[in-house]
Formats: sequence, C-alpha cells, structure tokens
Amino acid sequence: MIPDIHVCYHEAGHAVVGVVLQLPVKCAEITDNYEGYCKIGKIRIPDPKDSIEKYLNHEEVKNRRILFYFAGPAAQAKYEGVPIFDSLVGQDFINAQYAFYYQEPGVKAPQDFLNLINAAWEIVNELEIWNAIIKTSEYLFEFHKISGKDIKKLVRGAIPRSKMQVIRWKYCNSFLI
Repeated sequence: MIPDIHVCYHEAGHAVVGVVLQLPVKCAEITDNYEGYCKIGKIRIPDPKDSIEKYLNHEEVKNRRILFYFAGPAAQAKYEGVPIFDSLVGQDFINAQYAFYYQEPGVKAPQDFLNLINAAWEIVNELEIWNAIIKTSEYLFEFHKISGKDIKKLVRGAIPRSKMQVIRWKYCNSFLI
C-alpha cells in the first residue's frame, strides 16, 4: 500500500502541532484504507482545588484541542497550495465545532471560531513547524505509523524549545474565548 501524501501531511499537521501545544500525542497512522488518524490521550482538566499555575485551565485546553483539530486541514491545505477553508471538511471540522460550541454552555461568537482557524493556519506556516510537518509526513509516507515518542523527538529536534513556548503563548493565551 502506498499512502496518499495529502493524508500524510494532514496527519503530520495534527501530530506536530499537538506536540508543540503540549497535547499528549500518542501516535499518527495511515490505515490500510488510505485514511489516517492522530490519536491524543486524555487531557487533564484541573480540579478547582488544584493550583491554577500547575495545570491548564479549561479555556486553554479547549483552544489547544481546536487548534489541534484545525492543524491537519491547515497542513494539507498548505501542501496542496489552497486556502485552509477548502480543506475544512469532515470529522476534524465537526470535532472542532463540538469542542467550541458544545463543551461549554453559552453562545460563542463565530468570529472567535474563525480566529482559531486562522491561528491554526499561522502556526502551520511557521517555518520550523512546517519543516517538522514535512519530516513527519515523509516518515508517515514511508512507515505508515509514528509513535508519540518519535513525534516528540522529531519536533524537539526541529523546533527550539523557546520557539515552542512563544507559539503556545501567542496562540493559546491570546485566544482565550
């Protein structure tokens, strides 16, 4: 089986951005039916009794999840040379909508949702992130699966820690909805 390179870029986008945003990425895989997935583990939402400095708050977790969902379509769109909105179909978009509108009570502004889509596009277009996505997609194309541990090694080798911190601060803290 030869996987579709577009699917490899899509899943690599999820995986790399997930690691940069400190989500518990477990693996990325291309399946026998030419589809792919990137699995993340459970994200700990803080107990109110816990120190707020110790864990992410609910809004940060939600925003990181949404950016993770949009990173796959953003990477695929960049590879294909099309606007991100041309790639926003399927389960990623549904998951992001669910996380945005339904995991928290109250009406949310559509503009905030668009801001997160644009933020995912900007993250994928950061040079170091894009280079890590290319390397991860090449690995997926050849081996069809990459573990979370290997993704973390690849990302840490391609993106300086200080750059990852800047990205997390810029795109997570500034998009608290």
